[in-house]
Amino acid sequence: MLSNDALFKIQSDVIRNVAARESALFVGRCADYILRDDPHCISVFITADRADRIERLCQSEDITPIAAESLMERTDHSRAAYYNYYSSRTWGEAATYQLCINSSLLGIDGTAECIIDFAERRLQTKF
Repeated sequence: MLSNDALFKIQSDVIRNVAARESALFVGRCADYILRDDPHCISVFITADRADRIERLCQSEDITPIAAESLMERTDHSRAAYYNYYSSRTWGEAATYQLCINSSLLGIDGTAECIIDFAERRLQTKF
């Protein structure tokens, strides 16, 4: 059985190795912190309005709004605890990321387009 710290070390090594070989998209796992010295790393935090998050969870998990809200709160707490512990930063704090965006404003597709545009401008390349 691996300790949480040992698992984090393995995940960190894998993230660094993949990022060194090719373009990649990492969701979570403190990848923004792990790759903080990589000039090609773009860190993005996506949020959404509470009601939209609950509705999306109801649809994707086929659960009630009350269950969705509870799941959302537990997941956010877990994500924050993990990120704050391993990165010594604050999960969800705007200053921690290069781009923070509320997907409720543009929808999923519009948010994805905005992130791609940001990445292209930031890295001066086309995707």
